Amino acid sequence: MSTATRPAPKRWNLGGVPVFQAEVPGRVRAALEFRVGTADEPLHMSGVTHLIEHLTLSGLGTQPYDYNGYVDQTHCAFLVSGTVDQVKEFFVHVCGALQALPKDRVATERRVIETEAAGHHQSSFRDSMSLRYGANGFGTTDYRQIGLLWLTPEAVQDWATRHFTSGNATAWVAGPVIPGLKIDLPPGGRLAPPVVTPKNLRLPCLYEDMTQGAAVSMVSARSTALWAGMAILERRAIQRLRFNEGISYGVQTAVHDLDGRMVHALASTDAMVEQVTQAASALLDVADVLSLTGPDAAELQFIASALEEAMSDPQAVVGEMQGMADSELLGVEPSTLDKKRVEVAALTPSAVAAALKAALDTAIVIIPQGAKSPRPHLAPYPTVEARPLRGTGNPNAFGSGEQLIVGPSGISVCDADRRASNILWQEIAVGARWDDGTRMLIGRDGTEILFRPRAWRNPEVILAAIDANAPADRVVEADVPSPSGDLPKPPRIGRRGSVFAGRAPIFMMAAGALLAAVAGAALFMISRAH
Repeated sequence: MSTATRPAPKRWNLGGVPVFQAEVPGRVRAALEFRVGTADEPLHMSGVTHLIEHLTLSGLGTQPYDYNGYVDQTHCAFLVSGTVDQVKEFFVHVCGALQALPKDRVATERRVIETEAAGHHQSSFRDSMSLRYGANGFGTTDYRQIGLLWLTPEAVQDWATRHFTSGNATAWVAGPVIPGLKIDLPPGGRLAPPVVTPKNLRLPCLYEDMTQGAAVSMVSARSTALWAGMAILERRAIQRLRFNEGISYGVQTAVHDLDGRMVHALASTDAMVEQVTQAASALLDVADVLSLTGPDAAELQFIASALEEAMSDPQAVVGEMQGMADSELLGVEPSTLDKKRVEVAALTPSAVAAALKAALDTAIVIIPQGAKSPRPHLAPYPTVEARPLRGTGNPNAFGSGEQLIVGPSGISVCDADRRASNILWQEIAVGARWDDGTRMLIGRDGTEILFRPRAWRNPEVILAAIDANAPADRVVEADVPSPSGDLPKPPRIGRRGSVFAGRAPIFMMAAGALLAAVAGAALFMISRAH
C-alpha cells in the first residue's frame, strides 16, 4: 500500500472525550487512555496507577477477545482487540470498574504485580532517570513500587476518582466508526504534565555504579532532528564498536518522551570490564563527531527511506493514533507521520548536529565502579554535600569518625572530613521502618540515609528524632529482613577507617543515592513493571 492510500486518522468527540479513528483492515483495535502515570505519583504511593490498571481488568478473566493495559510515565491505557460489539463491551466494563474498583482484589493484585515485577528483566541503566531527577517526578520510575506495601482500597479508589475522568481521557479506534460506543466517565479536569525539574548538576558528568557496560543519558527538546541523530549514532557506533574494534556486542539508542516537549535520550553499549573505558570512549567519539559534522547524504536518505517503508504499512496508523492520543493528553501538537515525513525531508546535517550537541551538553556518562573515566574533563557526579545540617552529632559506635546528626531541619550522615549526605525532614519522599528500630529515609533529591541503631552512639535519641519528624503518611512498614540483623556489636575500643554497610556497620554514600549492600536495601531496589 502506498502512503497516498494509507488510512488517515480522524478526530472526533464522544461525550467530551477526544477520539481518533482510522479505517484499518482486520480485527477492530481500540484503546481508552488517561493522562496519569508513574511520574505523577509521590514515591510513597508509587505503583497506585499500575494497581488501578490491574484492578480494572481483574473482573474480565478469560474472554474471546484480547485485552491488556499498561502504565508508563505519563499515561495509563486499556487496550482491546476484537469485534465491534466486544470493543463496546470492553469500554463499558473499564468505565464501570474504574468508578467502583473491586476492594476485595487489592491484596491479590498487589501480589500479582510483585510477581510480575520479579520476573521482568531489568536494564543495567534504569537508574539514569533518578540520577537526574532524584526520587521525584520522572525519577520515581527507578524505584520499587513502594505504594504496594500499604495502599488501602480507599486510597486506591480516591486516586482513580481524581484521575480517571472524562476530562482526563482520550481514545483511539483502528477500524470502523462504532455506533453506540460509550465512554461513560465522571467529569473532571485534565491533569497537567509532570514538571521536568532536574537536580542541580554540573553537566556533562560521570557516574559510577554497579552496571556492566557504559551508557550516555541525555535530555533535550523533542525534535525530529534529535530522533534522526540518535538513529544514525546507533548505526555508526555499532559499526565501530562491534565490527571495526570488536569490543562490544551491540549498541542501543532510544528516545522517550517526558512531558511532550522534552525527551530523554539514551545510548548504551555492553563491554567486558577490561574494555569498558575503551567502549565508552569510542561511543563518545562517535557522538562527538556526529555532533560536529552531522550525518552525510546517504545517512539522511536512510532515515527518509526507513520512514517511508514504515508508512507503507497500513498498520502504522495504529502507532500514529497512539502518539496522537499521547500528545492530546499532554497538550502538545501531535507528530503525525505526514508531518514527520516533511520534517525528515527538510533535515540538514547542521540541524542534526546541533540537536545532538545540545543533548550531549546534558550528558550523564555511566560506567562501572572503578573503571577509568573515558573523558578526563567529565565532572564527577556529586556524592556528598560540602557540610552537614546543624544539629546534635552522634558518633559512629565503631570509631570510624563518621557522625549521624539530627537537628530541627533534618538529618545528616557525615564522614570525618564533614562531607555529608543531608535530608531535610520536609523533603523526605519515603521512609521505611523495621521493628528493631532500623530506619531508611529517601529524600526527594534521591539522597538515602540508612539508620541502624547498633552502629551509632545514642541510638534512642536518633530514633526519636526520626520518628517525630518523618511525615507519618510517607513511612511504610518494610517487608524484607532488617539490614541490622547481621550487624556485630560495637567494639569497646573504636577502630579507625571507613566502615560500610554489609557485615561492617554503617552505610555507603554514593551519588546522592545509597548503594546499600545489605538485604534491607532491597526495599528500594529498582523493580518497575508494566
